[in-house]
Amino acid sequence: MTTITIPGFLYAKPAHDWEDGPSIIDRHRISFFDMDCMESHGFVLICPYTIQFEMPEGWDPRAQQVEALKQRKEDLKREFAEAVMKIDQQINSLLALEAS
Repeated sequence: MTTITIPGFLYAKPAHDWEDGPSIIDRHRISFFDMDCMESHGFVLICPYTIQFEMPEGWDPRAQQVEALKQRKEDLKREFAEAVMKIDQQINSLLALEAS
């Protein structure tokens, strides 16, 4: 296995009332970012922090990326069909007014 080290920073931001989980501490969401510029997005710097983990052997993101693209394709098909249906409804409404 390959050891991956990512230097970064821990930040805090007030959590929404509906947020819950291990990253919510004292009503603040704790987040890790690999850049030191999140203050402009409402975050407060806690401290520098480094994440280190073992990358699984043979890890290949392509299968997950293909599935995500297939899902996006299906979403776009559905959105397109809905938009075409709305246009058809508008056309039919205009034609019905013309026939009256």
